[in-house]
Amino acid sequence: MEISSLVSLFRGAGNEFIHTRRIEKDEKWSKLDWTYYLVPADDGIELLLVVQTYDEGLPEYYGIQQCFRMSGETNENWRKRVACTPAFSEYDLWAKGDTTASLTYVLRNHEWSAIPATQEALGARTPQGVKVDDMRTQGKLMSQVGPYEATMLDPIDCGLIARIDRIETWVCGIYWENTSHVTNHHPADCLHAIVNIGNIPPYSKRAIRGKIYWFEGTKSDLYLHFQDDFGEKSQDEN
Repeated sequence: MEISSLVSLFRGAGNEFIHTRRIEKDEKWSKLDWTYYLVPADDGIELLLVVQTYDEGLPEYYGIQQCFRMSGETNENWRKRVACTPAFSEYDLWAKGDTTASLTYVLRNHEWSAIPATQEALGARTPQGVKVDDMRTQGKLMSQVGPYEATMLDPIDCGLIARIDRIETWVCGIYWENTSHVTNHHPADCLHAIVNIGNIPPYSKRAIRGKIYWFEGTKSDLYLHFQDDFGEKSQDEN
């Protein structure tokens, strides 16, 4: 779908939230405009990010970290003012003594696979992430990725990363198209998607769709919702 049609779809929802952020050029960033469109859905929030470049455009790989902020009672107070979700807090669970339990899952070989229970940052590459890291390192994939040096686990099918409550009656997660890596924690209970917004010419735009999932259900239910929303597109990541 063309960018203008996508924007019209989100703008026409009637209950949309729109936020634009100007990224000024400095030693780390190119000059960009990011416009986020958020629309509530029965099972979460539909997301659209439109990236506008200026005179230099973006190279083939230009990753930005999207944080799905989660906080439990063991997280810093300032984080809880942004989001307090103790039902999904692994840190709270571990503080109570259940140190081997994981609530975080990714899709590997079309099945849910738990990210191991550890307070340190862990993550995984999507097929796109394997390709770009192979390109960036001439075939010598680094063991850690991102500003918080998340240790990379085995590659995953796509960029969906999910969190369940302890008895698996509720599920949440985040997915963005063009996700190259997902990571867990560092240093709070958050989930992260590192999204490749690169390969945009000067004075051009790109639209990237995503979704935050949050509903009463199981991981199996989430997989079905995800396939309905992004099934064909997520296959393109392979």
